[in-house]
Amino acid sequence: MRRELLFLSFIFSLIWIVSSIDAVEITPQIGTVIPVNGLINASESQSQISMIDANISFLTFSLNWENMGSDLEMSLESPSGEQINQSAQTPVIYKKEKIDIYYIIPNPEPGNWTAIIEAKKVPSEGEKYVFFAAQVLGIETIAEDSTVSEELTSTVNQTEST
Repeated sequence: MRRELLFLSFIFSLIWIVSSIDAVEITPQIGTVIPVNGLINASESQSQISMIDANISFLTFSLNWENMGSDLEMSLESPSGEQINQSAQTPVIYKKEKIDIYYIIPNPEPGNWTAIIEAKKVPSEGEKYVFFAAQVLGIETIAEDSTVSEELTSTVNQTEST
């Protein structure tokens, strides 16, 4: 529950940053945010599919787990089949900490996105995790410029340090 509240705080911080960008004077709104609780075992890979609507300003995928000794990884596949992983380039933002992974994708392609969660190192009883996919809508499409990416990256860093 604590992780879910921290994630929602993170999302609201991102909305605040995005709403300050001169795109259009419409209040941004969070679309679908449904946490998925799961358990992954050693050497296992699991998929989570999220349907993303058209006209989304940005999309956030988040993976959180409990055990600091565990290591999970998450990659994404767009509806057109593009693979997005930890070596993602701007404007996509990827951030991994000890028990968290985030992707922030401006102007995402609508359709079914697949998050692939991989167990790199987990205890014999497996690792519990929480997965989120959040759509932020209500803002006209954001230009893909470095200022937006820098502001979003700054927000990710500030939110994680609290």
